[in-house]
Amino acid sequence: ATAYVLHTSGSTGAPKGVRVTRGALAHYVFAMRDALDVASGDTWVHTASFAFSSAMRQLLVPLVAGGAVAIADEATRRDPAALRTFVAAHGAT
Repeated sequence: ATAYVLHTSGSTGAPKGVRVTRGALAHYVFAMRDALDVASGDTWVHTASFAFSSAMRQLLVPLVAGGAVAIADEATRRDPAALRTFVAAHGAT
C-alpha cells in the first residue's frame, strides 16, 4: 500500500510521481532509528519543509522511538540565532 507520493522532476526534467510504500517507509524509519540510536527521551527539531522527503525522517524517526518532535516554523529555520534559541527552549537532543 502507498504511504505517500513524492513528486520529482527526475532525470528528464518532467514532473513525475514516485510512490513510497508503507513497507519501504517503515523499513527506512526503523533503520534510521536504530542507526542513529534514537530513544524515547530524545527530542528532535524538525527543520525540513514538508514538501521534501527528508521531512518524513525528521518527523517519524523520533516518534517511532517514543521521542518528541518540535517543529520550527520557517522564520525560525532561516534565522540561526532564533533556531539556537528554539533548540534550547525545546531541550532538543
